[in-house]
Amino acid sequence: MKYHKLFIRAGGKANIMRALLMLLLIFSGCTMLGGGNLKLDARVEPSSIELSKPEPAVLEATVTNVGETTLEVEVKVVGSEGLAIAPLTRSSFRLKPGEERTVRFRLVLTRDALPGIYRIDVIAGSDGENVSTKASLRVK
Repeated sequence: MKYHKLFIRAGGKANIMRALLMLLLIFSGCTMLGGGNLKLDARVEPSSIELSKPEPAVLEATVTNVGETTLEVEVKVVGSEGLAIAPLTRSSFRLKPGEERTVRFRLVLTRDALPGIYRIDVIAGSDGENVSTKASLRVK
């Protein structure tokens, strides 16, 4: 109890709230804004597939240039074991201010796939600025 009181007195309550908010955003797959020029959103369709009759799913990552200059953008996707990921569209491109582009990736279960929720990290970057979000695919 003493540690808890000391932590709150030192401004820890605000830090706890910030950390909880970040965790909520990350685990909910919400759009994440970087400190500046990029906005990123991702979703998987269908969001659930059957292991007994696997069908490919598609991850769509939409990147928006919310800054005031043209950006060279690259989108990367990192999955987990049991999931093969391949781009269906170009994942490197130029975005003018206010423009958005959707990049599509094909998601296919591999032979070692198991039932569960597959978390997919989606990262968009430009000139050292990276924004990320998560998407998920449920396998029954």
